[in-house]
Amino acid sequence: MIKKIITGKLKALTGIYIGSGDFSEVTGSLVYRNVNGKVVIPGTSIAGTLRTLATKLAPHLGFTKCVTLQEKMNDNECKCAVCGLFGSISQSDESEGGTASKLWVNNAILENDIKISIRDGVGIDRETKSSSRAMRAKYDLEVIPKDAEFTFQISLQEGVTDEQEKLLAAVLKEWCEGRGYVGGNLSRGLGNVQLIDLRVFTIELSSIAKLMTFLKKEDPVKSAFEEEKWIENKVNEASMLIKFNE
Repeated sequence: MIKKIITGKLKALTGIYIGSGDFSEVTGSLVYRNVNGKVVIPGTSIAGTLRTLATKLAPHLGFTKCVTLQEKMNDNECKCAVCGLFGSISQSDESEGGTASKLWVNNAILENDIKISIRDGVGIDRETKSSSRAMRAKYDLEVIPKDAEFTFQISLQEGVTDEQEKLLAAVLKEWCEGRGYVGGNLSRGLGNVQLIDLRVFTIELSSIAKLMTFLKKEDPVKSAFEEEKWIENKVNEASMLIKFNE
């Protein structure tokens, strides 16, 4: 059952490239679109970048380092806050265990009317740092331009701990400050995003009446109450963890 819903918008601070693997007569690399033809950033891409940042931040907040980064694990699965929030897999050859993610990330859909551009490029030899016969092939790709805005929505499931909420808040705070990255070709200056208009809603199901209201609403946000200053409060609590562990 959903515990909290976090909404907002992802604003492109640079161009964004989310490759779909498809091509057309116009370009050799199309951006990702859903079945309705809308340009989207897949939820899996957003979840992956959020997890990567959470893994980097966790040790600095006093949380246990994710042991899945190590080659060998003693236990079947990691017990850190990152794996608890995003899910874990067993690294044991004898086990298929693991835990499901407590975070559901929706596809981010392009909202504003903005024209997708095509950017040219030239293959570069990584050793010589210059074009070569083997790598000289010219290519082009679709790029979502700067100032594009996408919907943003993630849902926290029941069972999320206070520790995991603090970690998530710290990660989202980085994105709110314009230090978020999604998609490919980051080394070419693409993919920088900022999370704006962040709002947090709590689902209250403590009574039959509130449960029925939740079930009748097509949009669960409409049956929730807004939790103001959630990110500020959780980030402050995370900061206190840093001071405590120093």
